[in-house]
Amino acid sequence: MKITTGLALLLITPLIGFAQNKLSGNWRETKRTNPRGATISFQDTIKVNFLPGNEYTWFKKGGFIYRGTYKLEKGNLDMGSRFLHVVEHTNKHLVLSDEDAQYAFEPFEEVPVLKLAGEPAPLPVQQTSSIVGTWKVFKGTSATKIKELDLSNRIKTVVFFAQPDEFGDVGYISGGKDPQGQPSWKVSRLKDGTLYCHGKSDRVFLISQTGDEILLKEGDQSFFLKQFKE
Repeated sequence: MKITTGLALLLITPLIGFAQNKLSGNWRETKRTNPRGATISFQDTIKVNFLPGNEYTWFKKGGFIYRGTYKLEKGNLDMGSRFLHVVEHTNKHLVLSDEDAQYAFEPFEEVPVLKLAGEPAPLPVQQTSSIVGTWKVFKGTSATKIKELDLSNRIKTVVFFAQPDEFGDVGYISGGKDPQGQPSWKVSRLKDGTLYCHGKSDRVFLISQTGDEILLKEGDQSFFLKQFKE
């Protein structure tokens, strides 16, 4: 059976559009159309910035900057207060749609006046000597929906030593159900922005730092930590 060129393109295009499953960077709306495909004139240009840890900011001209967390699953973008379908996503184009309209975006360089205070890019941590002390999780996000929270494996506290202990470990991680003084994991080493841990299970985290916060990323989950005064 022959497939016409037009039909072949229709079959291939969705695969191209969903080649990437992660969102990042700054995007500015360039075109808006209604469900019938007619162009809509607009003045309230949308600007959306996808941040580390599945956070985002959403800004409409003349409105407020909203910040929240998002989940991207099977071509659907759940932003909490709004739910959109990802029609296309490449390095140069992002097309989102809802029941009201379809929104086309292109990457852009953020204007300084729109930047949130204290929002430098996170940098990989290279040495534990720069983050010695006790860090506690104050926020966690996930790129996918979590059906049931696993407290026993959810990070609660991370401690980094000034010097390796007698076993050569450089720190430890306590889970949500760990008794005081009985952490489930030891941090064996930090190399090229990656933490290698052992104990109840082997775990590997990407670790980066922004200002006074560190970010641990494991698969779809991200943990934000700070040092709090006791």
